[in-house]
Order: sequence, then C-alpha cells, then structure tokens
Amino acid sequence: MELKMDVQPSARAIIKNDSVAFLMLIGGPIFLAIGIFALVFGFLPDSDVLIGQQVNDTFAVSLCILAGILTVVLFVLLARRVSYFKTILLSGHRAVATIREIDFIKDRGWVVFEYEYQGHSYQTRATIMKNDLTRNISMGDELAIAINPDNPSQALLVILYCSQNQENKVRRLPIT
Repeated sequence: MELKMDVQPSARAIIKNDSVAFLMLIGGPIFLAIGIFALVFGFLPDSDVLIGQQVNDTFAVSLCILAGILTVVLFVLLARRVSYFKTILLSGHRAVATIREIDFIKDRGWVVFEYEYQGHSYQTRATIMKNDLTRNISMGDELAIAINPDNPSQALLVILYCSQNQENKVRRLPIT
C-alpha cells in the first residue's frame, strides 16, 4: 500500500524534532562559548562559582581553537543529516506506521513505530525532542512515514520533519 502526499521537508522542523540534529546545532556553540569565557575571564566555572578553575591564556586559546573546529565539524554533520532526512522525505516510499511506544526523559525522548513494506514487517526507533507536536503523538496512532528506498528498515515519521503548516495534512492520511 502506497500513500500519496506532497509535503515539503523543513530543516527547521528536522532540527526542532530530531534530538541528534538539535544537539549538533547547540553542541559546538556551547563549547565555543565556554572557550571564549575562559579566554576573557581567565577561569572556568566550577561547582564553586566564586572561585572556579584558573586557566592560562595558552589553554584558553587552545580551547577556543578546538571549540571552533568542533563547531564547524558539528555543523557539517548537521547539514549532512538534514540533507539525508530531506532526501528520504522527498524520494522515500510512503506507508503508514503504527506508534508502539513513545517516551520522554526530560526534554528528549524516542518513538518506536512499526510498519509493513513489500511484505516485511519493520520496527524503527527515532530519537525526538519533547515539544507540542511530539507530546501529541500517542501509542496506537497511525502516521505517514517515508521509507529509505536503499534500506527499508530505516523510515522517518513525516509529521515530524515537514513544514509546520503541513502537519495537519500528514497527521492521518488515507491509503490510496
């Protein structure tokens, strides 16, 4: 069974809902901010904020350089992940998946969904961020997915990665 839908993947939605992409976005800049803080103030905060850990200028400069490199690497990886998601969402095969499990620990979580494709059953787990959209997904929901044509065991929940104005369009779709 194949679904027909015309959705537009959104880099913003991918970063907002995929916890790995979100961490790639904020990880480098946070580390860079720590390096700049050490360079400007000459110490790194410790559990005792008033004292902190004194650092010399060479260490602080090295930390900033390393943080800059890390930031660039994470942004490249983020761009590749967003591109990979968009490729699957645009060219992947469509089907309907049933949500089997969804859980959160603080602001991050996962969703497990099950689907059939070409006579085989698959179960996939996706890491997600906790927000209004993901909180409204429930066990038993049937949602549209895009299946990786090169590896049918990999699939994406379309609702999580399309532009916000299309969320209702892909919430529950009829099978054609």
